[in-house]
Amino acid sequence: MFLRRFCKYRGALNDTKIIFLDFDGVIRLSQNGFGSVGYQFDYSKIRMVRELAEEFGASVVVTSTWREMYDLPRIITEMRGGLEHHHFHSSWMTPILSATSRCRERAVPRGVEVLTWLYSHPEVTQFVIFDDLPERGFQSILDHFINCDHVEGLTKGNIAQAREILARAHPAFCPIV
Repeated sequence: MFLRRFCKYRGALNDTKIIFLDFDGVIRLSQNGFGSVGYQFDYSKIRMVRELAEEFGASVVVTSTWREMYDLPRIITEMRGGLEHHHFHSSWMTPILSATSRCRERAVPRGVEVLTWLYSHPEVTQFVIFDDLPERGFQSILDHFINCDHVEGLTKGNIAQAREILARAHPAFCPIV
């Protein structure tokens, strides 16, 4: 009963759009094309995220494992001004629900962390998720999920998909029926 009531009023407060953003394999790419060695931020990809956020008045929420190691000021510094503090939501990261380290398989799928964040933010009317992880962790929110190729990272095609998602009319969001 609570969930139905909660979902009925979701989005009634404000028109808030969110970009859930993974880093490695999306905006931070391996310089040798594979593996986890030599990852660096690709500023052209960060610029695409910034432009998307500004176009839709969307805020960024970090889903990357970087949120486990670094605070927001450090992340912004690493991005060298590609995204600034005002581009991020005041609750700038999804909750860390997995008890395992970032080097082991995740006990809690990232999609569950996204859903948990969304349940805490009823003002959200539309959102998009950029991630290079397989979609199996995002089943209930698949129509908001854009799977980036981990070698190529974020593409103009991915951004076009995100524009379509963020421009949709927004019925009250409720992933659980």
